[in-house]
Amino acid sequence: MSTDKQNKSWIVCLATFPPRQCGIATFSADLTNAINQIFELSVKSKIVAMNLTEVSHFPYSDKVIFQISQPREEDYVNAANKLNQLKEVKIVSIQHEFGIFGGEYGSHLLLFMKKLQKPIVTTFHAVLPAPDEKMRNIVQTIMKYSKGIIVMTHSSKEILKNDYGLDPDQIQVIPHGIHHVPYRTSQHAKSALNVSGKLILSTFGFLSPGKGVEYVIEALPKVVEKFPNVRFLIAGVTHPVVLEQEGENYRNFLTKKVHQLGLNKYVSFYNTYFDVNKLLQFLEATDVYISTSLNPNQAVSGTLSYALGSGRSIISTAFAQAKQDITKEVGILIDFKNPQAFTDAIIKLISDNELCLQMGKNAYFRTRHMTWENIAHSYMKYFSQFAPELTMGQKKLPPIKLEHLVN
Repeated sequence: MSTDKQNKSWIVCLATFPPRQCGIATFSADLTNAINQIFELSVKSKIVAMNLTEVSHFPYSDKVIFQISQPREEDYVNAANKLNQLKEVKIVSIQHEFGIFGGEYGSHLLLFMKKLQKPIVTTFHAVLPAPDEKMRNIVQTIMKYSKGIIVMTHSSKEILKNDYGLDPDQIQVIPHGIHHVPYRTSQHAKSALNVSGKLILSTFGFLSPGKGVEYVIEALPKVVEKFPNVRFLIAGVTHPVVLEQEGENYRNFLTKKVHQLGLNKYVSFYNTYFDVNKLLQFLEATDVYISTSLNPNQAVSGTLSYALGSGRSIISTAFAQAKQDITKEVGILIDFKNPQAFTDAIIKLISDNELCLQMGKNAYFRTRHMTWENIAHSYMKYFSQFAPELTMGQKKLPPIKLEHLVN
């Protein structure tokens, strides 16, 4: 029998998982890695991986113990039955977004939850206001089978309370995690991206029509007229589902707009899925990060969280998380679909280097509680309420780091 089974309690996470390219997959990898690193003496995180179709299996690591094909109802039941037979499994953490589970509004998930005989904690990555009756019933049923609910913003908690009738005492707010990086200004990383001496605006994440990047592009002519050393870097592949359904229509639309506005010199596309180290380097080279979502109900943005955690000043549309986190001390909130607002905000920040740097420092120091190590502690503390066999007493402490201190 393996050492894991003899000595360690298992936390099993039902989620998408790398190498699948998906925001929740990245989140699940970061969270479970942090739990394993800190609590490795007593706890092990394992994964039940969600696959899009029966043929879309991935070369997973041995952290993945079972796989579920999104449309196959029997997979949900079989996975629950297998987990029920494993005594080392103490709790199941469901990373929930409606689109990663089969059935209407992801209703196949309920087949898994009804069969499972382990405590469940569900993390909602998307919380939509004003649901129809079907969506409300599904969310209420998820709550029924969950010992606890985690959301990432206080606004999400309010929506679950007011629009879904959930008990707020059963809802815990734990923010999206960020990677620990030392605070540095952008100059250190610019040479690696061959943009030394430039003022860097950036955005990253999956490209899709809801991204809203075109409104930043439309804002740039007036910006580069005053600041010809500005460069706008757009990093990220097209969302896999969008790519399958629409191809590169949105990327082609953006590149055409760049050409029509004479901005080829000023805008660069990085059509690649960055690993964490490359992503953090990209953010470090950034002077102003721009979050462009067109969805006012977007509950959380991992990309925005990473930018804040890297100490960048922010310009963002006023979606749900941004309204909570982007105060006047760390950035500027603007209306949706408003190129002139982007123009004004960009010029305000890049024309005042002191303001831009101070906003970045404020963002950095206000997000230290969001490092993955701290988020792992918060999850474990919450899990232990429902699975007393989980112990937080045995921890592997990291070495002390002082590089985050700024004179």
